[in-house]
Amino acid sequence: MSWILSSIEPHLILSLRPYRSAKAMWDHLTQVYNHDNNARRFQLELAIANYTQGDLSIKDYYSGFLTLWNDYSDLVTAKISAEGVLTVQQIHKISQHDQFLMKLRSEYEPVRASLVNRDSVPSLDACFGELLREERLHTQTIMEQIRVAPVAYVAYRKGKDHDMSKTQCYSCKKYGHIAPHCPNKFCNYCK
Repeated sequence: MSWILSSIEPHLILSLRPYRSAKAMWDHLTQVYNHDNNARRFQLELAIANYTQGDLSIKDYYSGFLTLWNDYSDLVTAKISAEGVLTVQQIHKISQHDQFLMKLRSEYEPVRASLVNRDSVPSLDACFGELLREERLHTQTIMEQIRVAPVAYVAYRKGKDHDMSKTQCYSCKKYGHIAPHCPNKFCNYCK
C-alpha cells in the first residue's frame, strides 16, 4: 500500500483513503483510470480503410501502411495470451496483405492480379519487393520516353534531304505534313 501511495500523484492519494488493502487500491485505480482503447481502435481501422496509395511512391505507401497496421496490431493484441497472439497474427497477415494490395493505384493492377492469384500467398515483404521492381520499370520506361521525344521531334524538321511524303501527322494520320501544319486541325477535347 505504501508503494502505491508513494508512486501516484499527490491529488489522487485522498481518493485511496477508504481502501484498506493494496488489492482494493489497485481495483479502484483500474476501474477509474484503465481506459478501453475502442476509440483508438476505431480510429486506426478507419485510417487503414481510407488509406490509399494516391500519389505516393510504393516505398512511401508501404511505410505509411505499415505504421498504421503495426499500431492497430499492437492495440488489438495487447490483451491476448501468447498462444492467441500467434493465431491473430496469422489471420492479420492475410488481411494485411489484402488491404495493402487493394489500395494500390490502377497502374499496378497486373502486378496485383499476379500476386493475389498465386497458389501460396506471398508475404507482404515479397509483394513490396515486386511492386518496387514494377515501379522502377515504369519510371525507367517514362525516362526513356522523355529521352526519345526530342529526337523524334528533330526527325520532323523540313529540309532538303527530308522526304515529307513518309512523314505521318499524329493529328489526322495522313502523310506529307506534321501536326503544326495540319490542314485538318480539330480540337481533341470537344472534337
